[in-house]
Amino acid sequence: MRGLTQTGLAGLDTKVHVLLEHSNRGKKSLALDLTTPEGRDMFAMVATLPGKFVQLEGGAKLNASMVDHDLVDEINLTLCPRIVGGRTAPTIADGIGSMRLADSRDFKITSARRVHDELFLVLRRAARKS
Repeated sequence: MRGLTQTGLAGLDTKVHVLLEHSNRGKKSLALDLTTPEGRDMFAMVATLPGKFVQLEGGAKLNASMVDHDLVDEINLTLCPRIVGGRTAPTIADGIGSMRLADSRDFKITSARRVHDELFLVLRRAARKS
């Protein structure tokens, strides 16, 4: 019944928004504690299963953690013509990260598409340095 409760096709009492239900219909969810080695190992194992696509939707701390542990292969990034700033402004990856460019993770732009005033980029992980 997921995806049908808020459209009026099913009479279930729920507080979940119809758009969230619809976009997650038929998908499986898994919650992992990525602060533990076991959680990171489980994530890496799930990500290698054939035919699986793992999408992260979180904040800058989750993004930084995944990049720091070398678990990100692709980034979908949207650029908008707006400037947000300040010491507490959000960033794409909050964490320790790389303090030197030589230590940073390398990505290559594989796709760029402009829609009105927004630019949609797809970045793929570059070959790992040996």
